[in-house]
Amino acid sequence: MSAKRRKSGKLRFNIIDFLIIVIVLGCIAGVVIRYNIIDRIVLDTKRDEVKISFMVSGMTPQIANAIVDGEEFYVVGTSYTLGKLNEHNITNARIVEANDSGLPVESFDDTLRDVRGSFTSYGVHNDDGFFLGGTMFLAPGKTLTAESKSVRFSLIITEISRVTGD
Repeated sequence: MSAKRRKSGKLRFNIIDFLIIVIVLGCIAGVVIRYNIIDRIVLDTKRDEVKISFMVSGMTPQIANAIVDGEEFYVVGTSYTLGKLNEHNITNARIVEANDSGLPVESFDDTLRDVRGSFTSYGVHNDDGFFLGGTMFLAPGKTLTAESKSVRFSLIITEISRVTGD
């Protein structure tokens, strides 16, 4: 049978041939995608100064009082420096509950604290967003755990804005 196939000059593809072609095309597509993503992630070495605003809800007063302006904070579980704490504001914790009619009612809890503040940080800020250290993507709404020498807490990023030079 193989002699007849060779003489007629017809080649037939089987499943193995198809799989080899798919694997080769997949490898080529993977290389193209990888280098395209690497170009976006490993951005130029230009580092932008940004202000990362955050909030923490329902913190104990002891932890809230341990937060110190000017202290360096790090992202827990990574090697990234979140930045220096510029300022922070401590208030009684705001609680929103529904009343009997189902409408929201705001009250304050004097046993817990809400903290709002901002860090000065460095990374790459472009149309795709902000990359802390050039590779860790941060955006408003992202939750992370920050720590310094004296305190550790989870925060929610509320805003990221580029600091403009004078």
